[in-house]
Amino acid sequence: MANDIQEQVVEKLKNSQHFALQFDEFTDVSDCAQFEVFVRFEANDSIMEEILFCKALPANTSGQCLHDMFLESTCDYDIDWKKCIAICSDGAKAMTGKNSGLIAKLKSIMPNVSWTHCFLHRQALASKVVHSDLNDVLKEVIKIVNSIKGKALQTRLFRIVCKYIGSLHQNLLYYTEVRGLSKEKVLTRVLELRAELLMFLQDAKSEYANRFSDPIWLLNEISIFGRFYYPP
Repeated sequence: MANDIQEQVVEKLKNSQHFALQFDEFTDVSDCAQFEVFVRFEANDSIMEEILFCKALPANTSGQCLHDMFLESTCDYDIDWKKCIAICSDGAKAMTGKNSGLIAKLKSIMPNVSWTHCFLHRQALASKVVHSDLNDVLKEVIKIVNSIKGKALQTRLFRIVCKYIGSLHQNLLYYTEVRGLSKEKVLTRVLELRAELLMFLQDAKSEYANRFSDPIWLLNEISIFGRFYYPP
C-alpha cells in the first residue's frame, strides 16, 4: 500500500507543471536524525501537499549528507527537477549555507528554484527575544513543569488530581527550546490546567503555589503566549 501511494504521488508530481518542496531535518525521540521532504503541487484543480519521503540520516546532518540522501531517495522517481520553483526550510547552515548548504547544491538540478524561510521558524526565532519580566515568568513555568514531570510520583499524583476534577488534560508538557511550537504548547497546557496546578502546588506547599492566584503573573504568562503568535 505504501509503494502504491508513493507511485501515485510521483505520477501526479510528474503531471504537474510546477511544484514546491519543503525540507525539515529533525531529531526524533530516539535521538535519530530524520530528513523529511514534503511536496506541494497542483492536481485535480487544487493544490495538494504530500510527503515525498522521510529517511533516517546515518551519520551527521551536513549539507552534503542531506544532498546525498535527497538524490539517493529520489533517484528512481524520474522527476523533472526543473519544474521545482520554490523550496521552504529553516535557516540552518546545513540547509542555507552559501556554498555547502543543501539548497545551494540542489540549484545545479533546480535552476529555477527560490528559497523561502519557514514562517514558523522565523516566529520561533523572534519569540526568543522576551522582556526580562516575562522571561522570569517563563523560567518559573518551566521549573514548575519540570518539578512535576521530572518525578514519576509527582506525575502520577498530578494525574490523579486531574482525573478527580475531570480535567480536559491529565499531563503537563515539557518545554523544548529547539521545537518551534513547544513554547506555545507548554504555556497553553499550563493555562488550561492552572486551577489543577494551584490545588496541587498548595497541597504540596510549593513556593510557586501563589503564582496561579496572582493575576499579574498570569497576565505575564498570557503575554508570553501572545508574543509567540505575534512576535515583534
